[in-house]
Amino acid sequence: MSFRPRRTTKGKSKTTITLFPSNNVGGPIRNALTGTPTGYEVGSRAEKRFWKVARKDVERWGTDLNGESVLKTSGYDMALFFFDSPEQYERAFDVVLPEDTKAEWSLRNGVSAEDDQL
Repeated sequence: MSFRPRRTTKGKSKTTITLFPSNNVGGPIRNALTGTPTGYEVGSRAEKRFWKVARKDVERWGTDLNGESVLKTSGYDMALFFFDSPEQYERAFDVVLPEDTKAEWSLRNGVSAEDDQL
């Protein structure tokens, strides 16, 4: 299943990105942008390694038996998304988070600002 929010940047057209939620406790944490399993489980202490975002999942997409994208549900479920860093989240949604919030996360995870720019 995936989530398709639309983002708008100033003066640019809307872009649709596909996000991959990790909702099931005990299930794999997947990178929100790539869907790649990280090797860690939802609900474990390892969650703190990631920038976690809870969003209202208005549309939930999946694939049918032919591999075609289909709308699975439409409603207001909550979905959890795990990003590698706050900066990855910022780039995906074209937003700016407060510097002190990012610094606190980086300090907790042992990441320097220079490391995260790579």
